[in-house]
Amino acid sequence: MSQYRIWECQACGWLYDEEKGCPEEGLRPGTKWEDIPDDWCCPECGISKRDFQMKQVAETSEVEQMNTQNGSLPLFHSESPAGIKPLASKRTQNNDASGAPIVVIGSGMAGVNFVKSYRRHDKHTPIVVICADDGAIYSKPQLSNAYAQQKSIAALTQSSAIEFSRQYNVRLFTHTLAERVDTQAKCVLLQGGGAQPYDKLVLATGSSAITPSIEGNANHKIRALNNLSDYGQFVTEAAHVRHVTIMGAGLIGCEFADNLLRAGLGVSIVDPNPSALYSLLPHEASLSLTQSLTEAGADFHFGTTVSRIENRELGTKVILANGRRFNSDLVLSAIGVQPNIELALRSGISCQRGILANSHLATSVQDVFAIGDCAQVSMQRVAASDDASPIKDNTEQIGAVLPYVAPLLNQVKLLALNLANEIIHEKKPAHLSYPIMPIVVKTSCHPINMVLPIHTTAGHNRWAVEEQDSDGVSARLLDNKFNTIGYVLTGKYVTNERCNAYTTLIPNRD
Repeated sequence: MSQYRIWECQACGWLYDEEKGCPEEGLRPGTKWEDIPDDWCCPECGISKRDFQMKQVAETSEVEQMNTQNGSLPLFHSESPAGIKPLASKRTQNNDASGAPIVVIGSGMAGVNFVKSYRRHDKHTPIVVICADDGAIYSKPQLSNAYAQQKSIAALTQSSAIEFSRQYNVRLFTHTLAERVDTQAKCVLLQGGGAQPYDKLVLATGSSAITPSIEGNANHKIRALNNLSDYGQFVTEAAHVRHVTIMGAGLIGCEFADNLLRAGLGVSIVDPNPSALYSLLPHEASLSLTQSLTEAGADFHFGTTVSRIENRELGTKVILANGRRFNSDLVLSAIGVQPNIELALRSGISCQRGILANSHLATSVQDVFAIGDCAQVSMQRVAASDDASPIKDNTEQIGAVLPYVAPLLNQVKLLALNLANEIIHEKKPAHLSYPIMPIVVKTSCHPINMVLPIHTTAGHNRWAVEEQDSDGVSARLLDNKFNTIGYVLTGKYVTNERCNAYTTLIPNRD
């Protein structure tokens, strides 16, 4: 039996193999879990070891066996191991070198992880990635807690576009905008001319931060931290900043506030709701988080919004709708994100809030798929006779956009497996099913771990607070039949034992 173990992050599913280590994160091969510093963070979701312990899943040798047993597809290797025949697509097997590639639009977390997952199954089928930025690979969730750790852009960058392209055998077009998808000719029309044919098209266009229109002569000081470029600009400006105003006390706003407070900055938070994370947490847990952030130095302004930002003689003045005003050097917008659906709309692909996709992640157009923050996925399974059919256009609300790491990675893995099975084995696609997916809020002053139902019906669910004190809250979410369908643990109640105990009460989501 191997002396090494593999650990799985319960927040995002990222695996740490002690035998291989994680050199890009400074962990040499053979580094044991107990030897990793407490302030080390998961490279996918940014959860620190100290804040959220990983779960041991297997010995290294056991994982190797699981990857090859029961007819599953072998993992991708840069060189084929002895005795394993390299996989080839139908086009390669038929000596059709002119076959169109899989095209991925977007090099964010969804697009990059799709490529990684697909290459575990098939290393021959050509893949083209089109992205609007420089293609640097990084983990977006780490942006919300990177500043206090004094992480530079270089430290957050996992690999360059060239390194990623070589490692995963993809052709990567950087600084390239897709103008429209010609779904009849099956090609992506590029801005400035040119077209990229595709066999399968994966839309991983992500989401953009919502930046409200604010009056005043200093509204140019509103920032968002939604990508690596935004973070670089913020780091440069923060060198001359003493106070930041955050619009929004939701998940991202609270994580930003906690991080900036730990970095020694003054923080004011403005939100129209009565307390922090108001729409996600029970009242008691929301108040507990608000109190902890206040004790850490946050200045909350609830029940109002920012109405004006003015440059005055003594500095920048933030003016609220309730008449209050205070000085602040910079304003961060954390009021939410909106799926990037413009390309899909221009291409005649059905959208509502996001790009509509069925339980195979297929859109309304044949051979076009959507994953990640841009996708509005329906979990309703199509009939067996319609397995290959794309989603039907419908005026009713279909599915949900889930802007969290765990559902994104589940979508990515399923689509990679489905496309590989179709191209290599001509198998029908499997349906998407989500496991129980914890949401971990990276507020170090008051940790939060919660599981929420994918779909909620207003007025039909209620919170049952089981334990509560000044150091945290433990509560279960019950449906109208008093079944446990979710939970929230905050502060001292965030323990593996409690998380596991509550998780066992939640029914399987398949």
